[in-house]
This record gives sequence, structure tokens and C-alpha cells, in this order.
Amino acid sequence: MNNMKKILTAISLAFCVSFAGQVSLLAQKTGATESSLIDAVTLIDAGKFAEAVSILKPMASAEPGNDAVFYYLGLASYAMRDAEEAVAYLQEASRLDTSNFWYKDRLARLYAATSQPELAIAIYEDLLETEPSNYEVYYNLVNLYAQQNKPDEMLR
Repeated sequence: MNNMKKILTAISLAFCVSFAGQVSLLAQKTGATESSLIDAVTLIDAGKFAEAVSILKPMASAEPGNDAVFYYLGLASYAMRDAEEAVAYLQEASRLDTSNFWYKDRLARLYAATSQPELAIAIYEDLLETEPSNYEVYYNLVNLYAQQNKPDEMLR
């Protein structure tokens, strides 16, 4: 059980602090929203997930079209081990911005971590269409195929 706790903690932290390439999300938002969003991301980075959620939830209600808010709500929810809410928030972020690689990738990782490999596989297969040179997508997809005992899929 202790190892499982360590694994979940490591996954949660890796899930939340992987902000490379995502700074542009914050740059797209303006004014008070930007400031609040930056505050929430800072809290997430500091491991203060509940505090971040307390900032982000009112923002989601006030700005239901703000994809970045839903994305960070998903990350914080997952870090707090609420996979069901995390899925809902990441799905909404992906729906609001269908071209965002990070949203789809994090949703696929969440599906894989919560024993929903078929959903993760579907997202990664879709990502291969738009990100054919992204080797991490191939790596994650091959691992999922291996876990599902699908050797023929691994070779295509």
C-alpha cells in the first residue's frame, strides 16, 4: 500500500507540475482573470490544490468558456485524488479548445491512470493525426497496447 501511495503521489505531482509549453495559456487571458489564473497555477505548483480550486471554481462559473480554468481545475482535482471531477474538467477543457495538445494528453494520461485504457488509446490515436512527430505519444500508445495485450497494434 505504501508503494501505491508513493506511485499515486508521483503521478499526481508529475501531472501537475508539467507546465512546459503551457505558459501561453496564461498569456491568452487578460485582466483580473489572468491574475487569478496565475495565482491558482502558483498554488497548484506549491501543492496547495484545495486553495487553487477555491479560486478556479468561481472563475469556471463566471467564465464557462475559459478552457484554461477547466484545465487547471482538472489538474488540481486529480492531485486531490478526485479522478471523476478531474475527468469532467479535462473533458470540458478539451471540448472548449479541441486543438490543444496538452488538454488531450493530460486527459489521456488520466484515463490511463484510472484504468480506462481504451479511452486513453482513442485519444492518443487521435493525437497521432495532429502530432505525428511527437514520440511521447507513440511511447504512451505502445505502452497502452502492451498493457492491453495488443501486439498487432504495437507494430503498426
